[in-house]
Amino acid sequence: MQGCYSCSLCSTHIPRGSFVCEYAGEVLGFAEARRRILAQTPQDTNYIIAVREHLHDGRVMETFVDPTRIGNVGRFLNHSCEPNLFMVPVRVDSMVPKLALFAATDINAGEELSYDYSGRFHNLPEISREQKPLEEENSLRKKQILPLQHGAGHADK
Repeated sequence: MQGCYSCSLCSTHIPRGSFVCEYAGEVLGFAEARRRILAQTPQDTNYIIAVREHLHDGRVMETFVDPTRIGNVGRFLNHSCEPNLFMVPVRVDSMVPKLALFAATDINAGEELSYDYSGRFHNLPEISREQKPLEEENSLRKKQILPLQHGAGHADK
């Protein structure tokens, strides 16, 4: 991660809107993502993330990413209801998106990096942070980040 140490602490100032890291991993279909979740025990850590994009024409695109075996430090970022990062699906020469994390605010050295696993931080019309994420202005697309469920409750990241 750019300017970061201890997996989720920032070592240098990161300006609002800057790319921080990719949430990298294996891109899965729904059936394989579900199979992997159901194969986990309650003690297993779940890193699989489901991103649902609502496109301007009414279509919904879903992407499932599992960084358990092939991934990077993005999987160690924690959840927060007051996050300083937001996730954007980015496509370059492919319909399969890269899940990019950007700074929602200016981030100071020593501050923990986090994002809202549910995606609500990005989608709420009013958020309590002083500065809103830059991409909140994009009215053509909304995204929702959904952790897959394991048994009766949500699996932890």
